[in-house]
Amino acid sequence: MSKSKKKIHKKNKLLWLGIIGFWGLLALFNISQNLFSAYANGRPLLWNTTLVWQLGWLVWALLTPWVIRLAKQYKISRNHLTKDILRHIGLAIMVCAGHFLGEAFLNLLLNYLIGAKPPPTRLYVALIAYKFHVHMFAYFAIVGIVQALEYFRQSQRYKVDKSNLETKASQLEAQLAQAQLKSLEMQLQPHFLFNTHHALIGLLLKQENKQAIQMLSKLSDLLRLTLERSQCQMVSLEEELEFLQLYLDIQQIRFQDRLKVVLHIPEDLYPIQVPNMLLQPLVENALKHGIEPYSQAGKIEVLASKQLDNSLKLSISDDGEGVDFQTFSEGIGLKNTRQRLEQIYATHFDFQLENNTNGGATVSLSLPIETAFMSTLNNVENL
Repeated sequence: MSKSKKKIHKKNKLLWLGIIGFWGLLALFNISQNLFSAYANGRPLLWNTTLVWQLGWLVWALLTPWVIRLAKQYKISRNHLTKDILRHIGLAIMVCAGHFLGEAFLNLLLNYLIGAKPPPTRLYVALIAYKFHVHMFAYFAIVGIVQALEYFRQSQRYKVDKSNLETKASQLEAQLAQAQLKSLEMQLQPHFLFNTHHALIGLLLKQENKQAIQMLSKLSDLLRLTLERSQCQMVSLEEELEFLQLYLDIQQIRFQDRLKVVLHIPEDLYPIQVPNMLLQPLVENALKHGIEPYSQAGKIEVLASKQLDNSLKLSISDDGEGVDFQTFSEGIGLKNTRQRLEQIYATHFDFQLENNTNGGATVSLSLPIETAFMSTLNNVENL
C-alpha cells in the first residue's frame, strides 16, 4: 500500500472511531440518565427497552459520514445563502426520513431476535413527532461543524499561501534588484562605455557637436529612466519600448547608417505588463552579434503579437551570419533574462534562440499575458 493510500486509510479509520465514540458517548449518557431516573423512582431498569431505544444513536453513527459528504458537497455561501439553506432543509428531511426507517427496521429486528412484541404503529408516529426536531438539529449541527472546519482549513491554507506569496514576492524583489544591477552592468560594461566614448570622440573630431550632445543627452535620459523604475518588477510594454528606444537612439548615433531598426508593435498591446528591462539586453545581444562585427549595414527587427492562446510573443531578429551553436554559449544578457523569466513565470513561458533561414538569428519569447500568480502577487504587494 502506498503512503498516500495508508494516509487516507488512517484518516478514514480515525473518522469512524471519532463518529462511533461521539454517538456511543451520547448513548451511554442516555442509558445513565435512564438508570438514575429508575433508581430515583425506586423501580428496576428495563434493560431490554433501554437498549432498544439506543438504536437511534447507532443509526446516526451510520448516517454521519453521508451527512459529512453532503456538507462538503453543498457548501453554504453568502452569495446563495437562501438557496443553500433551503437545499439543506430538504436534505435534512430526507436524512431524518432515512433515520426513522433505519431505526424502525433495527427496532423490529431486535424485538424479533429477543422474542419481544414490537411496539404499536402509533408509537412510531409519536416517535417521529417527538424526535423530528432533534434529528433536524443533529443534521444541521453536523453540517455546521463540518463547514466551520472547512472554512478554518481554507483560512489556514490561505495564510500559508499568503506567506508563501510574500516570500516569493520578497525573492522576486531581491532577484529584480540583482537583475537591475546586472542590467546596469551590461549597459555600462567597459566595451559599451569604450564604444560610446570612441563614438563621442569621433563625432567631436568631425566637429559634429550636435550629435555628440544628442548622444550624451540620450545616455543621461537612459540612466535617469533606469533609476526611476528601479523598484518596478513589471512595466507596461509601452514603458518598456520607451526605455528600449532611448538605448536604440544611442546605438543609432553610434552606428549611423550601418544600423536600421524596425519596430512592429501594435498599439493595442501597449498596456500588457512585461518584466522591467526585458528587451534591452536581448537587443544588445543582437547588436553585438549581428551588427557590430560587420562593416556593411545591418537590420534589427523587434516584433510583438498576441497569440491565440492569449500569450504575448516577442521576437528580436538580426540579419547577420547567425549563431554557431557548436561553439555558442549564452552571454550574461541571455542568461539573466532566462533566469528572470523563470522566477516570474516558472515554466509558463517559452524562450528560444534560433537561426533564420535567410541569415541572422532570432530570439523569441512567449509570455502569458495574465497569470493567477501575477494577479495574486500584485494583491500581496498592495496589502
